[in-house]
Amino acid sequence: MSALRVIGAALVAGTCATTTLAADFGTPSGVVGYPAYGAPPPMWSGLYLGLHGGYGSASASGTSLDGVLGGAQLGYNAQVAGNLILGVEADISGADISHTDSATLFGVVATATARTYALGTARGRLGFAFNNFMIFGTGGFAWAVNELKGTIGGIGMSESHMHTGYTFGAGLEWMIMPAWTARAEYLYANFGSESYFAGAVTTGRIDANIVRVGVNYLFK
Repeated sequence: MSALRVIGAALVAGTCATTTLAADFGTPSGVVGYPAYGAPPPMWSGLYLGLHGGYGSASASGTSLDGVLGGAQLGYNAQVAGNLILGVEADISGADISHTDSATLFGVVATATARTYALGTARGRLGFAFNNFMIFGTGGFAWAVNELKGTIGGIGMSESHMHTGYTFGAGLEWMIMPAWTARAEYLYANFGSESYFAGAVTTGRIDANIVRVGVNYLFK
């Protein structure tokens, strides 16, 4: 066999060996040593559902109210550009944020109670993620159902109205497991005034401060 044939056979054998190795490694374009990896899926994107609980304080017409609240939230996150997260969220809470005054007039006991017993929001969210942690700001529409109740000498009357307004705040969220997050957040809410008892009582605007913690399950 001539030297030319020997060299040609060696080249063919080397090419076949390289192709076989590339196939074994699953490399793109037949390049050995550079395996192809797809981009990892976003950590925070998806629909989520969760529960929350916390404390609220409010003031209206010089009256201070406070108490506890708890409820559920539903939202959606989209990790749109690197660590930037856009989202929407709605929540509803049962509450006992209240204040009661009492007095005795000519031997007759009179009481007056103001109580917020339900509230909710529908908000947009803007967040920034640091691996398993996210800081976010939020704002949007808010509503609350408030009750005024009075009793004089055992005779009582009460009336409830929905107050609407706006809310904004901020918080921190932590991905404690691949599909579970824990959060802490603060919300300020402003609710407009309403008239009660055929206009005999008109509340001023209600300013509320809410601190709450919660957990979410993320449907990825």
